[in-house]
Amino acid sequence: MKTYTQKSFFSMFAVRWFVCSVGLWIAASLFQHAISYQDSLIVILVGGAVLALLNTLVRPLLVLISMPALLISLGLFMVVLNGLMVVLMSHMYKSFQVT
Repeated sequence: MKTYTQKSFFSMFAVRWFVCSVGLWIAASLFQHAISYQDSLIVILVGGAVLALLNTLVRPLLVLISMPALLISLGLFMVVLNGLMVVLMSHMYKSFQVT
C-alpha cells in the first residue's frame, strides 16, 4: 500500500486547490448571472481552498452514501455531487455566492 509523506500530501492539496480555483473562475466566467465573486481574485482563491478542503473531507462520504444512485446512473450522478459541493462551499464562504 502506498503511504503518503507530509510533503506529498501538501503538494497534492496545492494542486487540488489550484484546480478548484481555476474551475471556480471558469464557472464564474461562464455563468455570470448565477455566480457572484465580487470580481476579486482573493475570493476565487479562498473559495478554491474551501472547495478543495470539502472535496478532501466530505466528498468521499457523499460518494459512499450515494453509491446506488451513481451505479444506476452510470456515474452521471457525480455531476449532482459536484454541484452540491459548490453550493455547500458557497454557504460556508459567503463572499462567493451561487444562486
